[in-house]
Formats: sequence, structure tokens, C-alpha cells
Amino acid sequence: MKTKIKICGITNLEDALKCVELGADALGFIFAKSKRQIQMQKAKYIIENIPPFIAKIGVFVDEKPNIVKEIQQYCGLTNLQFSGDETPQYCSQFRNAIKTIKIKNNLNLTLLKKYEPYVCAFLFDAFSPNQKGGTGQAFNWNILKNIKSKTKKPIILAGGIAADNVADAINSVNPYAIDCVSGTELKPGKKDYEKTRRLINQIKLVN
Repeated sequence: MKTKIKICGITNLEDALKCVELGADALGFIFAKSKRQIQMQKAKYIIENIPPFIAKIGVFVDEKPNIVKEIQQYCGLTNLQFSGDETPQYCSQFRNAIKTIKIKNNLNLTLLKKYEPYVCAFLFDAFSPNQKGGTGQAFNWNILKNIKSKTKKPIILAGGIAADNVADAINSVNPYAIDCVSGTELKPGKKDYEKTRRLINQIKLVN
């Protein structure tokens, strides 16, 4: 199956349109405190001006549920990505929730089973004690080698992925989707179109 492509950290319409033109299937908007944080009014403007059939993912970190729901409705987000310490009970309040799981040295299967009934997908990222995401650091993908036998939920792979290693990432995990932030950037919040083009072309070659 073709690996889907999510480009995260979108902060302006020009980048959004270019990423779609290059082949992105989904765009990520970070509403949590971050160098790439976007205000909901700007996200709404971008979302209203991109082509149809592109997934719009809102990224949140330990946000109050009522605020998440307000932003989702206002912006027209198709999915919610929770990248903090949100509990399974927290995730159960939302439809189309994606839960980020941070990988240190191993995979906690008990944790996955707790979240499984309440999420539509898992996103695996590198653990960092200082950042909730967008670190540009990869983890040992072999930890997820047999992940598809452990969960039926779609697997999204993130963490230090760029054009030079994305083929290895896909071959190691065979994920439903690749999620990339820093590997497509000129600087935080501004995309490098050549890096983005190379990343997407490499994904298409593997598929």
C-alpha cells in the first residue's frame, strides 16, 4: 500500500500549497507552544484555501478538551494529534484522535492496548526530555519491526525523518504514513521546498 505523507509544522499558505503540489496527503498545524505554533485564525485561513481531499491535522499537547474542540470546529480539522501526556480517557472524548507514543528503548505494548479503543492511529516519535516533538531525532526503527502484529491501528512514523533516511524508515517499519517536520524545513516554521521535494520523491520511489 502506498505510504501516506504528512508534512507538519505548516505556518503559512505558500508552504501549504507547495507541499500539496509536491504530493503531501496531510498537513499538520501545531497549536501547542512551539517554534512552529500557529494561531487558529491563521490555520483556518490556510485550511480554507488548500485543495480538497487533503487531511488537516491539529497537533495539541495536554490542552483543555473544550479548547481542542473549539479549535477543531473553527478550523475544520479532520484529525487531532495528541502529543503530550493525554490519557486514554482524555482521547475517548474525541473522534479521529491520533496518539503520539514516544519511543525510548522499547515499546510498551500494555500502553498501546489501553489507548487502542479510543484512537484511530498511533504516531511513533523519538523520546525527548525537553521537547514534545519536532526534535529532528530518530529512534531505533527496529523496535517497531513487528508492530503490525501487535496492533491493528495504522502506524505513523515520525522523528528525524528526511530524504536521506526515509527509505530505510519505510523498509524497517512499513508504516501507513510518514510524518516529517524538521527534515522539510529551511528553519522552524518555514519549509525548504527542495528538501520537501526530495523527501516525497524518495517515498514515491520506495512505493
